[in-house]
Amino acid sequence: MFGIVSYNQIREEGGKRFLFDAQEYGTLSAGVDRYAEKLKEARAILKKYDYPDTQEWQTAIIESGKEGLERVILEENDRQAARLKIPRYVAVQWRKQAVSDAPREMWEEVGNYFQGLYSERARLPIQEGDITFNKAGTPEMNTEAIKERLKIAFSMEITPQMQEEADKVRELIARLRELDATGVNVKVLVTEYLGNRYAPSKYPPLDNDLKLLERIRQTRQQTAAKLLATNPAAYYQLGGDRINQAEEEAQ
Repeated sequence: MFGIVSYNQIREEGGKRFLFDAQEYGTLSAGVDRYAEKLKEARAILKKYDYPDTQEWQTAIIESGKEGLERVILEENDRQAARLKIPRYVAVQWRKQAVSDAPREMWEEVGNYFQGLYSERARLPIQEGDITFNKAGTPEMNTEAIKERLKIAFSMEITPQMQEEADKVRELIARLRELDATGVNVKVLVTEYLGNRYAPSKYPPLDNDLKLLERIRQTRQQTAAKLLATNPAAYYQLGGDRINQAEEEAQ
């Protein structure tokens, strides 16, 4: 329903921490509120054209649009025909007339309404029982329950293992940056010596000082300070930090 989730925030709840897509959650939460308000429009349409605005009729339009409207029109026609003991052949004609007598504008309005409602609902985790009717006959939606489902769907608990991995990566990167600053070509060496995780038996050996020292020497690059001093154009072309005019002149 939600596709690929892109987490952009960390939230805390119940003593736990979660990765959280706050942006998408906010977008769909707003959609929940819009949908709850839009549900009420079904009754207004029925009243506008002087048709029954009972829960049955509202639900028919909300769930099935024009098809639902046709169904309840025919069901009401059949009830009236049975109550009045209308002959069968007459009742058949009544059915046809009941549908054709409904205003064309009403069919269009119900169709447009249902299309908008369906589009809004497509990504909402609405479940059976979320929509009820109050004593006044107006539909109400359990927006809090739906938003809670959305919050869960757009969250991932940060496990101890995940946090430990993040801490290790943070420590490792900090140490690699220290080496990189001295001119050691960390990117090349890591690529060469990391190996294939699926074939640990083929990991490049790290115990040969001669080969390792020689590769460090062969791949070594200039430090940032030396490159800036000898070739400022190349330094800035590689994305080097700008320094102030006085420092540039001093160089």
